[in-house]
Amino acid sequence: MSGERGRRRRDGGAGGDGGGDAAKGGRYGRLIGKGPFCDHQRVSAGATWSIVGVLMAATLLAFVTRSRVIGRLWGPVFRIAHGTASAALLSLLLYLACMAIHGLVQYAVHAAFGGWLATTLTVVGTFAYTPVALVPLPARDWEPFGDLRRELEKAGATFPQARASAWVTGPLSFLGLGAVLGPLCIEFAS
Repeated sequence: MSGERGRRRRDGGAGGDGGGDAAKGGRYGRLIGKGPFCDHQRVSAGATWSIVGVLMAATLLAFVTRSRVIGRLWGPVFRIAHGTASAALLSLLLYLACMAIHGLVQYAVHAAFGGWLATTLTVVGTFAYTPVALVPLPARDWEPFGDLRRELEKAGATFPQARASAWVTGPLSFLGLGAVLGPLCIEFAS
């Protein structure tokens, strides 16, 4: 019995299973330093504020240029579309294509460059893609996607086409936010 107690004290916890203090090398101590969010990979305060600052500036740019982006990108979609379903499908494909292009460009930047050049190109890519990513973001309006629907109608859509396009691309705006935030976090956290 006294030998078992001694073993428990050396292992750092009761029962000799190593479940005690992590700093003493118990069962949970082996997890320290492994994984994506361990202590040596924490994001500094400067990097965090850099990400916040870039996101705020890109969001401001997105809301200032929203009408222009919708007119330039979605206007031709509604001229090509023959009906409501084709307008919704083309809007979906346009949004996904822009997201894929942004992702591939960001991957190429990170694969080809490093240091300040990669950071600069990531920020430029974020400023270029954020207006597109935030186009279908729902506003706090009385009607869901009402603001977006009105903007799409200004770009040349009929009411049913604008409604269908807004409802198809609207939920994807949260994926677009992830596509904007992901490269920034990767770049500033490294």
